[in-house]
Amino acid sequence: RIYSKDIAFKQCQNFINHYFDTENIELVPVDSTSKAVKIALEEDNSAALCSHIAARLYSLPILFENVEDSQDNYTRFLILSGNIENEISNGDKTTILVKLHDDTEPGSLARFLQEFHQAGINLTKIESYPAKEGKRFSYWFYLEFEGHYNSEHIKPVMDRHKKSIKWLGSYARLC
Repeated sequence: RIYSKDIAFKQCQNFINHYFDTENIELVPVDSTSKAVKIALEEDNSAALCSHIAARLYSLPILFENVEDSQDNYTRFLILSGNIENEISNGDKTTILVKLHDDTEPGSLARFLQEFHQAGINLTKIESYPAKEGKRFSYWFYLEFEGHYNSEHIKPVMDRHKKSIKWLGSYARLC
């Protein structure tokens, strides 16, 4: 058996097909690659498809490296903490959640995003998530942008909308 996240099996399909007899091996999806490592450590004749970090953290020997089908594919991992705030650097990125209080008014999201444009803030990602409130749906928006939350040109936008924004973190941009 090989344990991993379902998406990892899809991202490493060429490797799996080349090195394993897929008729005699079971690919078992689990909640996380860390969980896959824990199971593989306890179960004979099993393995985990996981990151170097997970393997090293649990002292699982690494048998193969760079097994992904696409070298351009990567997974980001986040470290969540209650009270860590990074200093401003020259290459920061910030992640926030936004719940617009006037979301039933047409154009409320466009007006909010226009403030980023006017402040010279480059948005790199936006996703919407529905949230049921009583009998109606509203939306949370997940946004990532270049710059630190406390940067001089970003802070005024954040302050104007502080009741609507949940700051998830500012961190050094890796790519």
